[in-house]
Amino acid sequence: MEPMEPNASANAVRHKATKRKQISLKDKLDIIEQVEKGKKQVDIAVAYGLSKQTVSTIINAKEAILAKKQKRDSVIDLKFAMQVLSTVWAQIQPGIIKNCFRKAGFQVDSDCTDCLPQEDQPNPGVWSAVEEAFGSQQFSDYVTADDDLVSSEQLTDEEIVALIRQAPNAEQEEEQNEEGNTGIVTEKVTTSQALDYIQGLKTYFEQQATTSDEMNTLVMMETRIVSKAVRHTVQAKLTSFFQNI
Repeated sequence: MEPMEPNASANAVRHKATKRKQISLKDKLDIIEQVEKGKKQVDIAVAYGLSKQTVSTIINAKEAILAKKQKRDSVIDLKFAMQVLSTVWAQIQPGIIKNCFRKAGFQVDSDCTDCLPQEDQPNPGVWSAVEEAFGSQQFSDYVTADDDLVSSEQLTDEEIVALIRQAPNAEQEEEQNEEGNTGIVTEKVTTSQALDYIQGLKTYFEQQATTSDEMNTLVMMETRIVSKAVRHTVQAKLTSFFQNI
């Protein structure tokens, strides 16, 4: 075995010493967050197996790292794009689509409308055939055959009074309901909580083999909640931004 030359050995040691550890973006963000919370850079370097100089370099490149994170968060995947398209499509009214086709030159011809099926016209000769088969019965006798038929129970005055006395009073029922509901306090659900619940349901139905009807219903509910929250939002005045100056 030939002895290694001194220069080659020194180059190998130098290459090993200069080999850097790959640090993920998540670790860099965690290091920046811990430094901002007051943790010492020496302790952070020991925890991550880095040198103090490396931690200091990460802190100095804070703005570039945060900009890289923001750029990654702005990437839109296919699933998010489909959700946005579904939400926007649910907000489009049918009248808007009709106006777009009308603006594009698609005119509806009134002569092309589907004709409604006409109801069968009565045949006067049918009843005469019935009279010949079943005797000289009149049509009025057939129509008024069940006029005198008793369809409800016949009550005397005493029975009606007894039923009225036994019937519960509406005020008493309301008082009983109020007494039964005492102690039950319904917590008010905020807008953010309602949107979180809907998002959970959307995730559930996405994992199931269901039709798009459920998703469309949830999208419509989400749109209504957001629209209602926006209507109740009070726009601040320009002078409000200079009150604390």
